[in-house]
Amino acid sequence: MRYIDYHGYMVTDCGRVLNKDRTERKRNINHKGYVQISMKIDGKWTTRHLHTLLAHLFIRPKQKGEEVDHINNIRTDNRLSNLQYLSKSDNNKKSYASGNRDVSGSNNANSKYSEQTVRKVCGYLQEGVSPKLAAHFCDVSINLPNSLLYGGRWKSITKDYKINKKYGTL
Repeated sequence: MRYIDYHGYMVTDCGRVLNKDRTERKRNINHKGYVQISMKIDGKWTTRHLHTLLAHLFIRPKQKGEEVDHINNIRTDNRLSNLQYLSKSDNNKKSYASGNRDVSGSNNANSKYSEQTVRKVCGYLQEGVSPKLAAHFCDVSINLPNSLLYGGRWKSITKDYKINKKYGTL
């Protein structure tokens, strides 16, 4: 086992981060599934992604335009043999191809509505309720039912419903 001193913390090549007294730092998993470690550096608390820290210390420093990739696509598997540098573009392509990056529906940062709300609107539309009334009943903009009917939005959800597109534009 190799280790490197990083701002007073001992970081091992198997992913352990130890305090000065050799107790292990607590790991957290963020909302995207990556392991994070909180550390006090230069008097300020900061959070680091464990895979990025390990790659930087034990593989090499990151070059401009690169990201650390988990070869097997398991974000909590931070073994050095599972980490590699890829260009941002190649890492994004790999993430989409593997299904690790889903930006459909409520996972889209621009989404205003939850999946539950969209399903509720779809249910009304399937029952033959007009888009205007569905919007009113669900307390949403008229744009949501219209985009479900005509705009091709939320296809991952609308495919589950038989919605009659008899309504013209509103």
